[in-house]
Amino acid sequence: MKLSHRERFSREFPRGVFLFRGEPTAVSLQLRIDGFGDTSRSSCPQRIVIPWSIEVLGEDYFKGCPLTYIAFEFGSQLWEVGARAFSDSSLRSICIPASVERLMGHCFEKCRFLASVTFEQNPQLTRVEEYA
Repeated sequence: MKLSHRERFSREFPRGVFLFRGEPTAVSLQLRIDGFGDTSRSSCPQRIVIPWSIEVLGEDYFKGCPLTYIAFEFGSQLWEVGARAFSDSSLRSICIPASVERLMGHCFEKCRFLASVTFEQNPQLTRVEEYA
């Protein structure tokens, strides 16, 4: 799936953007995200850095991906982590940016390797749904 410049740097990724074919082990979203959009779980990235300008990680974004590492750029504008966003992923730990206001239901469901969830100083959380 080819994305235009505007789509590549949009504030919200399309649903399922990280389900794709290929063999990446790391992705920098500041660069290009061409080729995303397929449904091959085994070829999702293992490491990813989310740009500061991303505001929403929608439902099912990393569901089932062998993602082990995620980082958020300094000054992150992320305000929502969608339902099942990391469900059944291989995530080991995560530090939620202070800007996040909402953690939707089941966002870490079946993350059997997840050992820690920490929050940046002065979190803005106002809503945490069941089983988040």
